[in-house]
Formats: sequence, structure tokens, C-alpha cells
Amino acid sequence: MKKRLGKLFGLLAISLVLALPQLGIYGAAAEATGSWTVTNGSASGSVLTAEGTENDLSAVYSEKLNLNDGISISYDIKEFTLNEEVQGNAAEMDNQILKFSFLSKENYGISLVVRPYRLQWGAKLNQRMMVAIYYTNNGVEMEDPMWYFDTYLEVFDDTHTISIQHSYGSFYVEGDNRIAPPYRPACNWDLSETTMTVSMHSCLKAASVDIKSIAAEKKNITEGEWLDMGPSEHIYQPDGSITYKNIDEPFTADVGSGNVWLHARLGSVRGYDVTEKITLKVHYNLNGAGVWWGMYFANQAMLPLDQEKTSIDYSDNCTICKGIQFQNVTPFKAQSYYYKQEGDTPTEEEAKELKQYYPNGVSVAYAGEEMLNTIEIEIGETATKISFNGTLLWDDYKLTRDDFSAENGGDGKVYFIFEFIETPATATRGIDMTIKGINVPEITSSTSVTRAKADTSDVVLNVTDPGNGALRLYDANRNQMDSSLYSYADGKFTVKAAAFADLAVNEDTPYNFFVGNDGGLDGFSVRIMNEVVALQPAVITPGSYTLEKAGSATEDLVLSVDFKTGSFVSLVGGGLTRSQYTVQEPTGDSTVGTITLSKDFLNNLKDGTVTLKMTTEDLTGAQEVTEFKITVGNSSSGGEKNPSRGGCSSVLFASAGGAAVAVLVAGAWMLRRKK
Repeated sequence: MKKRLGKLFGLLAISLVLALPQLGIYGAAAEATGSWTVTNGSASGSVLTAEGTENDLSAVYSEKLNLNDGISISYDIKEFTLNEEVQGNAAEMDNQILKFSFLSKENYGISLVVRPYRLQWGAKLNQRMMVAIYYTNNGVEMEDPMWYFDTYLEVFDDTHTISIQHSYGSFYVEGDNRIAPPYRPACNWDLSETTMTVSMHSCLKAASVDIKSIAAEKKNITEGEWLDMGPSEHIYQPDGSITYKNIDEPFTADVGSGNVWLHARLGSVRGYDVTEKITLKVHYNLNGAGVWWGMYFANQAMLPLDQEKTSIDYSDNCTICKGIQFQNVTPFKAQSYYYKQEGDTPTEEEAKELKQYYPNGVSVAYAGEEMLNTIEIEIGETATKISFNGTLLWDDYKLTRDDFSAENGGDGKVYFIFEFIETPATATRGIDMTIKGINVPEITSSTSVTRAKADTSDVVLNVTDPGNGALRLYDANRNQMDSSLYSYADGKFTVKAAAFADLAVNEDTPYNFFVGNDGGLDGFSVRIMNEVVALQPAVITPGSYTLEKAGSATEDLVLSVDFKTGSFVSLVGGGLTRSQYTVQEPTGDSTVGTITLSKDFLNNLKDGTVTLKMTTEDLTGAQEVTEFKITVGNSSSGGEKNPSRGGCSSVLFASAGGAAVAVLVAGAWMLRRKK
């Protein structure tokens, strides 16, 4: 194992680890009350100290622990050897370890091996801890770790945690807020009665660890339908979406052509029927050029590793995880990606294929639903159709319903995984991902309602129901409201006046509500005022624009905009960036201004039609969206149409640079605010 670990440690940073989001705890934490049987060391209360020349310790906890119901342990490291010379040296690393082992009476179990060390990070020498996950099957522990990662906490200054949760039919093992993907053979193990052993070896000074608490805790490891695989902050948007902010703890490794940065991911724990059309609404903020992000179609949630492979791959019963990589530079391009399977080798032409796509809200923080990107997926019997913001990318993408069949290890459903990567030139930019949901209801009328306090009328919203469960009303805290307060029929969602009866007048802050189904929420706001003045939508002249052919624009396009009773907020769509347009707002008593679109933006558009969305806002915060369409060439072309490309792990993104290739080979495991 030492030789193997030395090789793996060189790739430490590319372990695209899962991490616990903000957790809901269903059981109260308890202090460690059991006794310890200690050999080669000593115990004082819950402080365990390794003694003797070799500084070895083995301490067995007397109480049986139930991993099926969840367990959490917190501990402080008081003393330990931190040797900056051990990085990448397996023999030296094994001279300083802290190990937590859980073993059932049938000799099945889980072990977490912690290796504290020092790492030279630029000019600073930081403390780091490597955590490796091992499983014991019928008394035999894995020779190599199933998963490993750095915790990025200070060894002595921070309290460390270990948690094992049995959720979604798998054991999820966490160390310092990073979760290892599940080891599928362990799913059916009975770990309701395990013995915990803590062992330590410190090569120089005596090791001392304070076990602060051992608690039976059942935690909710997901946020709605999504498992957050990085230590991000959650922002609950008033439109119903959730922003996973700063999910970009960097990892570094010498891979392929040089150092590569990889970032954590988000994955759905709920699958979607492959016989139905699937619509996702997402926004990504990668904050820099040269960055790719990926979306994968998996036939199981949280795919495990193939223990026979030296790189991240799929086990024999989970062979399908194809996907798309999106380039975040102008002109925006997308490539298909899939692991090479038996009889499924991409052609040279397919390997070079790039697709033009047009994102909203490029490289800017999420500010409303106009920034959402709509991705539509229709998985067929022989191929898949994929559109991005109305532009057809593929109608022959190599993904079929059979890929998700039981014969291929699936359950007839597709599970989505988002992944983010960077290179050293764009490191630590602050990656955010906003997810509206999958097949969520859509409020097509205004979602900013202004009411007088004395108004006793009901609020009627136009709502498109995608059929993903019954529509329900939720309050500002996303709690479902009483069914007597709302109804839905013939595209109309009616909210009874009684839902607003207790709301006080507040001209500065609206009250948030949501219409939701099983896939997510769509938000609307209600502002209670003494007197109501309605916001009028802006008018753009001309109402649309046609460019005879791609690349034929000779000058900028100047649009006249009557802002009516609002002011400019944002303009998104068609891959438009802030540097590609200017806004001249009205002066004096006029309500008319201009928006100028650069000819460079126009000449970057391909044949087809793109829609720009301009948002205006009044003094109360109410917003309206006005659309403007640009058609290039034949409007019936549906956007650029090219044959789909495939990719194998050795040739993916040959045109995108060696760093991106290496990242994707190593790591492919795994919202518009309508007003």
C-alpha cells in the first residue's frame, strides 16, 4: 500500500471530493461517555496519548456504534509530528498517522486514515491533513484507499470531524466537511453494531488527541434534490433558486502538461424518467476566461469508483456517464464527452466537433432569473436531442434510453452531475452555481405583485405546470402553506386573499412566496402598500432585428428604448457580455434612452435566432422583462447544426489545451427572474 499511496499522493489534488452542505441534524450530539481500553499508550478522560519510543497507540472504545443510523465524532489534535519532508513519500507518511476504524462482528467495516503534514504552498508553509477512506470486506481491508482528499483545516488550530451517514442506500464517509463517494459493495452491509478503534503513530514527538464527542447523529446530506460536493455557502434566492457560492476549494496536481486546478461538484440524488423531456434551469459564474464547466448524464446517483482502475472511472454496473463540457470564453463552445466503451470509439471528426452556445449572465454574479440558462434534453431510443437557451446543439447526441436500463446498471432514470475546472492562470476565482431545478413550474405572468393593504381580491398567476408533481404554495421560509389558501386549474394558480391578510404595510421590502412541485420552486413577491402605482414594461424599437448572414454586420446596432416608469437593470442573452453593449438612460423629463450593441457581438452570432432579455425596475423594487430577438440568416435553421462528436478519455478536448484534457480525463466521475 505504501508504494501505491506514494503515487496517489502525487495526485492528491485531483480527488474531486464531495462535501457536506449545511446539514440538518436529526439527533442531538452526545459527549463521549464510554470507556477506553488503551494499549501502547494512555488515556486521561478522552485525551489519548501515544507513549514509548515508537509513539504507538491503540484505543478501543467500549460502546457499540450504529453506523446505519449515523455517527459523528469531533476531535482536537494536541500533539503530533508535522514533517514537511513527507509529502509524496509513502513510507514517511505512514510514520505519522491517526486512524479511526469501525468493524462489525461479521468483520465488515470502514476506516479513515488521517495523515497530518506540512505543505509548502507558495511562500507559506501550511499545515494540512490527508484523509484516506478504506473498507474492510469479510475481514480483509483494502490495500489501496477507495478515496482520499486534503481537509484544508489547520492541524492544531481547528476542531476536526468524522461522520458516517447511511443515505440513499449508501454509506457516505466525511472528514472535515468533505465526503467520499460511496463504495457500492458496502451498501448492503449491516453496520448497526460496530467497534471503534483509534490508533496513532507519530514518528518523532508523542501524539495526543482529544476525542471531544462521539454522537449518534442522523444528518440530511442534501439540499433539496442536490448533494453539494464542495464546502459552499448557500444563498436562497427569492425566485426559488439556490446559489451554491464559492464551491471552488482548489486542488493542485502535476497532471499531463502541468499543474491543473480542479473544483468540486454538485450532483442530483433524484433521477428523472428518460422517456420524458427534461428541462434544467441553471446559472454559472466562473469568474474568468479559460474555464470549463461540465454537465454529466449518469445512470446512477453518485457513481462509485472502479477499484481495478488507477484513475477515476466507473464500476462494471455503472458504465454510463456521458456529458458535455462548456467553454467559458467567447465564442462560447460546447463539446460532447463520454468514456470509450466497447464498440463505441469516436471518429476523428467527432473528436474535433465544437458547438456554439449562447449563455446568459456570463461571468457575473447571479442577479435574477433573466440570467438563467435553460437546457432541454430529450433522450430517445437511438439518440438524444439537446438545446441550450433555444439553440439546438445536438439532435444526434450519442445517448440512448438503453444506457439507463437495468442491463446497464440503471433504473430508467438519468442523474445529473455538474463539475467545474480551472487552470493556474484562473485559480480561485470564486465559482458559483445557481440551480433553479429540474422541470419546475414556471410563472409566466408578472412575479412582482403590489397590493394595497385594503385589497381583498385573490392573486391569480399564470403558471405552466410541467407535470412534475402537484403544484403547491410555499411561504418565505419555503414551508408548504395550507392547501385551502390556493388552487390550480387551467393554467391559473390562484392565491386566496387570506394568504396576505396578516401582512403589514412595508413599502421597502416585499414578502416572498413560491409556487413549487417535486422538482423545485418558482418565486413571486407581494409588496403591501397604502397606495399602488404599477410598473410599466419598457418598449424597445425596433422590436426585432435581422442580420442577412453571419458576420455581415458593418456597424453597431443602436436601439431606442422607452423605459416608461422603470430604470435599466440588466441585459442578457445570446452570450452577450457587459463589454459588448452600452446603455444611455433618459435625461430630463424624457423616458427614452438607447442601448447600443457592438458589431463584434453581432458578428459572433451564428445562423438562427437568439433572444435578449432586458430587465427594468421601479423604486419599489418591482421588475419587468422586455425581450428583443435577433435573427441571423434563415430563422428556421434552429441554430448551428453539426454532427455530434464523441470523445474517449485520451483525446477529449485536444483542441482546448493539454491542461483541460488532463483534468477531464482524471475527473469525469462523477433561472431568469421574471418580474
